[in-house]
Amino acid sequence: MEGCDLNLQKIHDIYQPKIFRYLSNLIDDYEAEDLTQEVFERFMGSGFGAPVKTGER
Repeated sequence: MEGCDLNLQKIHDIYQPKIFRYLSNLIDDYEAEDLTQEVFERFMGSGFGAPVKTGER
Protein backbone atom coordinates (compact mmCIF):
# COMPACT_ATOMS: atom_id res chain seq x y z
CA MET A 1 0.00 0.00 0.00
CA GLU A 2 2.86 2.34 0.76
CA GLY A 3 4.20 1.96 -2.79
CA CYS A 4 0.76 2.79 -4.15
CA ASP A 5 0.66 6.01 -2.12
CA LEU A 6 4.06 6.97 -3.48
CA ASN A 7 2.92 6.39 -7.06
CA LEU A 8 -0.21 8.46 -6.51
CA GLN A 9 1.92 11.24 -5.04
CA LYS A 10 4.18 11.12 -8.10
CA ILE A 11 1.16 11.31 -10.41
CA HIS A 12 -0.15 14.29 -8.48
CA ASP A 13 3.26 16.02 -8.44
CA ILE A 14 3.72 15.55 -12.18
CA TYR A 15 0.23 16.36 -13.46
CA GLN A 16 -1.17 18.88 -10.97
CA PRO A 17 0.86 21.84 -12.31
CA LYS A 18 0.12 20.88 -15.92
CA ILE A 19 -3.61 20.55 -15.34
CA PHE A 20 -3.70 23.81 -13.40
CA ARG A 21 -1.74 25.65 -16.10
CA TYR A 22 -4.10 24.36 -18.81
CA LEU A 23 -7.22 25.31 -16.86
CA SER A 24 -5.88 28.71 -15.81
CA ASN A 25 -5.56 29.59 -19.50
CA LEU A 26 -9.29 28.94 -19.88
CA ILE A 27 -10.69 30.32 -16.61
CA ASP A 28 -9.51 32.43 -13.67
CA ASP A 29 -6.94 30.99 -11.26
CA TYR A 30 -9.40 30.54 -8.40
CA GLU A 31 -11.72 28.37 -10.49
CA ALA A 32 -8.77 26.58 -12.09
CA GLU A 33 -7.52 25.61 -8.63
CA ASP A 34 -10.93 24.17 -7.70
CA LEU A 35 -11.25 22.25 -10.95
CA THR A 36 -7.72 20.90 -10.68
CA GLN A 37 -8.61 19.49 -7.27
CA GLU A 38 -11.80 18.02 -8.72
CA VAL A 39 -9.81 16.25 -11.44
CA PHE A 40 -7.79 14.43 -8.79
CA GLU A 41 -10.87 13.66 -6.70
CA ARG A 42 -12.54 12.09 -9.72
CA PHE A 43 -9.36 10.19 -10.55
CA MET A 44 -9.25 8.74 -7.05
CA GLY A 45 -12.97 7.91 -7.16
CA SER A 46 -12.71 6.26 -10.56
CA GLY A 47 -10.83 3.25 -9.27
CA PHE A 48 -7.55 4.16 -10.97
CA GLY A 49 -6.19 5.42 -7.68
CA ALA A 50 -7.29 2.33 -5.74
CA PRO A 51 -4.95 -0.61 -5.31
CA VAL A 52 -5.78 -3.59 -7.52
CA LYS A 53 -6.24 -6.88 -5.66
CA THR A 54 -4.57 -9.96 -7.10
CA GLY A 55 -6.85 -11.64 -9.63
CA GLU A 56 -9.09 -8.56 -10.04
CA ARG A 57 -9.05 -5.83 -12.65
